[in-house]
Formats: sequence, C-alpha cells, structure tokens
Amino acid sequence: MRYFVSVVIAIFFLSACDDDNDCQQCSESLKASDFNQRYFRLITEQGQSRLYEYDTLTGEISAYNICNPEAVAAVVNGQAIGANGSEYRACNGSDPSSLSVTTYALVQCRPVFQEKVVSYSLYRQWFVFSITDADTVVYPPCETALEGGSSVEFSAGTMEGGAAENTFLGPITASTDQITIGDYTLTMSVGTTQEMFYEQKFFSVIARNSVISYSIENNVLTLENPDTGAVVVLYAN
Repeated sequence: MRYFVSVVIAIFFLSACDDDNDCQQCSESLKASDFNQRYFRLITEQGQSRLYEYDTLTGEISAYNICNPEAVAAVVNGQAIGANGSEYRACNGSDPSSLSVTTYALVQCRPVFQEKVVSYSLYRQWFVFSITDADTVVYPPCETALEGGSSVEFSAGTMEGGAAENTFLGPITASTDQITIGDYTLTMSVGTTQEMFYEQKFFSVIARNSVISYSIENNVLTLENPDTGAVVVLYAN
C-alpha cells in the first residue's frame, strides 16, 4: 500500500514538472487582465528589453518581460510610454510577469523647461517642476503631464491652480519674500495612486493657513514651507 501511494505521488510531481516545462510564456491560459493607460519605462540591459513600472506610493519598481517586443521596437532605451495591453502571469514564481502591448504613446513624464533671463513677478501662472522633502523628490505624475501639467497661478489676493487630480482656489497675502495662504477650497476627487501620493507632497508645501517663503530667479520660482521643510520648484514659460 505504501509503495502504491509513493508511486502515485511521484507520478503527480512528474506531471506537475512536465506542465511547468510545457508552460508557454504569454499563453492565453496565463492571461491575468487587460489594462489601459499604464505607464512604463523601457530599459534594455545585456540585449534584453523589459518594461519597468514605478509605484510612487510604495517606492517599488516592477519589471515585466515583453511578449511582443516588435510592438515597442521603436521605443528608445530609457523612454517612457503610456500603454494599453494585457498582463500575463509568470510560468513560475521566480520569473517576472509579462506584458503584451497593444498600443502605446511616448510620454514626457518629467516637465522640461528652459531657463530664461527674464524679470518675472509672482503674479502669473507657474508650472511645477519638482517637489523635494526630507524623504524624496517627486515630479508631476505622467497622467498630470499629459493633461497640461501641475500649476499654480498667483494674482493679487488670490491663488488658484491644479495639483494633479484636484483643483484649489483661495486667498493669499504676498510680501516681497513670503506668502500667507488662507483657507482655500479644494476639490475632493480620487485619482490614481501616483496622483494621490503627489498631491500629498504638493499640499505639504502649499498648506492651508500657512506662511511660506518664496524666491524668484529668472523664470524659476521656489516655494518653501518652513514647518515641513518641503520645497516646490516651479517654472514659467
């Protein structure tokens, strides 16, 4: 009896191993889900290209094999794309999942600007380049970059703008190097994980009922919240 059980167990494991060996990457049986507009960066190392996805909330970077590399053959090493396609589970736990890209568009995720020799006042529209605090440096999410960017417009007595998913409007009082921010209104839409994380950082600088310092050099505006130590660098076109 023991011998029979051992034979059955051995056959089971041999069958399982055969199944693993027969596992075909990107086969329909491994399809996990379809996706729309996820953002990846293509990195090629030692002749192998993979797509990398960054989660700004957890700080984790996920690597994916590419089922159809010919679909992204025109993407240059290091470029970011917004892609639609399908995700496939790996054949075994040690391999990364795979992606099949149906359509994509190149994305300039980080804002690009040229510094100009100009004399600008505070009162104009400024676009966010980066936010720095004690933990990290963040840039406007790709979703925000595609929709015109994250910006603040200052005018006499008023501040308004859009962080990522949400917009704000409220009173300010400005001196030559400080801005006193009043109790502004803020929409409460829920965005992507990246947008929510970015807005948390953004509003740690431009906080309600706070006094922040600012300086302008050419077309670059720097805002600093002395209570949090966070800094926003903005630019004007």
